Amino acid sequence: MSLLIQAGRARSLRARLDAGEFILLPTIFNGLTARIAEHLGFDAIYMTGAGTALVQGLPDVGLTSLDELTTNIRQISEVADLPLIADGETGFGNPLNVRRTVQAYERAGAAGLHLEDQAFPKKCGFLEGKRVIPPEEYAHKLRAAIDARTNEDTIIIARTDALQVNGWDDVESRVNAYHEAGADVVFVDGVHRHEIETYVERVVRHGIPTLFNGTDLSADEAKELGFKIQIQSVALYASYRAEFWALQALRQTGRKPEVPADQREVPPFTDIVGLPEVYEFEANYGLEAEPNAQDAAWDEAFEKLLRFVKREGSGDVTEDHVEEGFPLGRWVAEQRRLSREIGGRGAVLTPERRRSLAALPGWEWHDEAGPEQ
Repeated sequence: MSLLIQAGRARSLRARLDAGEFILLPTIFNGLTARIAEHLGFDAIYMTGAGTALVQGLPDVGLTSLDELTTNIRQISEVADLPLIADGETGFGNPLNVRRTVQAYERAGAAGLHLEDQAFPKKCGFLEGKRVIPPEEYAHKLRAAIDARTNEDTIIIARTDALQVNGWDDVESRVNAYHEAGADVVFVDGVHRHEIETYVERVVRHGIPTLFNGTDLSADEAKELGFKIQIQSVALYASYRAEFWALQALRQTGRKPEVPADQREVPPFTDIVGLPEVYEFEANYGLEAEPNAQDAAWDEAFEKLLRFVKREGSGDVTEDHVEEGFPLGRWVAEQRRLSREIGGRGAVLTPERRRSLAALPGWEWHDEAGPEQ
């Protein structure tokens, strides 16, 4: 990742923070979720340390390394042109380790990061059994992080996990000290629904830029309460549930589960990850695949469909219709089925072919990605 690109993303994020804008950060955990967030119009993202561990099949208890997290940042930053705030864990050691962490994160593409005051090995902010280091020790780490920045616009967020350990008096003392030490934003983690009002009274209303982590507040509610940044971790848990459900259905029935009707209108993931651009690149540089029998068969079937449309004025073909001796109705039904599958099926139903089908009258396709259900 170019440091110039990182600097531009950090600068845009810094400008929004300085202007007092509210920043909603969807939690992403790999390049695909980052691409989806960008496609949907989010303007900044958050890379979760918990998610980085969980997608490796590990609990969030300090088992992932600096290299594993920076690799994830780099992979995400290279495919999504969005400012990224990343989980910096404990900085992986003392102030010297923190210095290396900050600079490695910047080189990987992070526009900001948060560092927590837990003792190593850390735990997820909502887990029991956490330990925190003395605030004076953390202040040294925080100052090392600030001094280590090669880009002064990189956002440094001070996170405290002292709530479950020591209570609100210690939390309030810590966040004031961390802000005075130079943190751009403070972050109390492990806050439950019944503690939000206390969080606002004891931290947010002091005028310190504050982050809220959780889904107990909508973005509008968090903004109204005075938070400057909100992290909402919805994709990770939705992905886990969907994967568990799909594999459970396969194990029980031996078949691929049907996609729920309300989830069928998503774009194919091949479009999200840039396959149309790959095809365009190949066409521009003479890399198209040679025509084969499968391509010829598809083109011949489409020509029959075009003749049907020209004659009937519609592409609405009954499933039992035969055109010139060819089972056109069954072919059309198969194209519709393929279009509902995520990404179609490789070369069989490419984005260009989906667009050609979508342009036919009477098909009532929702968009270029597939037919309306």
